[in-house]
Amino acid sequence: MATLPQPVIEAMADRSMRLHHMLWHAARDGWATMPAADRQIFTAHGWEPPRPALTADNDIELDNGSGEDFLYMHRRMIADVDDILAEVGDPAYPRVEGWPTVPAPGDTEYPVPPPFAVPGNPGFTDAIEFAKGADAYDEILQGEADFTDPVALRGMTLGRLGASIEYSIHNRLHLRWAAPSAAYRPGGDPFDVDSG
Repeated sequence: MATLPQPVIEAMADRSMRLHHMLWHAARDGWATMPAADRQIFTAHGWEPPRPALTADNDIELDNGSGEDFLYMHRRMIADVDDILAEVGDPAYPRVEGWPTVPAPGDTEYPVPPPFAVPGNPGFTDAIEFAKGADAYDEILQGEADFTDPVALRGMTLGRLGASIEYSIHNRLHLRWAAPSAAYRPGGDPFDVDSG
């Protein structure tokens, strides 16, 4: 596996980038159930999701266009990384390329980090542990098959495709390759992206 160029690592690890990515997903996921005071924080900064990703009952919005928002945002993020790669000019990494297939358990180029606990969040801890196991890998492979089947794709809107990817293989892959943060910041200001 070629090592990512340092400017890409720094850009993707930048606190403001990570916060933006997390808030983008969290706002879309929780908008329908978010308390009005929390919504106001987002709208005071000039943003609210045009199409929330989940209903108040926590069902996936398959047909409201939120899946297109998901695909667009991630396409934009990949384009931003490609711009950095073009500036770097590393022949080992000319552009972002997806895996031909999801790496199998035990893959030495893309090893899955061990499960870890998220302090104070046993549900998330359980989800991380499951995502790193064999059953989750089987589900990921099924998702890969579903999302690369031309017949299935022809019968699906772009919005439904994006929403289906987001709440299956995308989220599972994030958790599968997640590793613990260097340090949790208890008592820190979660909106202060300029320190720590």
